Amino acid sequence: MRVFYTKTISVYRLADASSKESYSLNGTITGFIAPIGAEDAFLSEGNPAQQYKLITDYSSDIKKTDKLTYNEEDYIIKGIQKFDFGSLRRIEAVLEKSNS
Repeated sequence: MRVFYTKTISVYRLADASSKESYSLNGTITGFIAPIGAEDAFLSEGNPAQQYKLITDYSSDIKKTDKLTYNEEDYIIKGIQKFDFGSLRRIEAVLEKSNS
């Protein structure tokens, strides 16, 4: 699966900023972002046209609410699933495209 993790994605972590959302760079990961599939759209909330899926390495440091930036587009992590199947270990995350 790692041969598919060819895109470098910046990860920004939500910082405590009492009155407003503030993100700081937490590093980069490799993976890929694709439009969400019909099955995932059915199970998730929100607008399917604005939802995507990230697939990345099992050891990637990401958390729910992190902001990802790739190709000058911003995405917010809405949910994370970890799959531990030997050589198929990976993290899949549901993303929502950010308007900002």
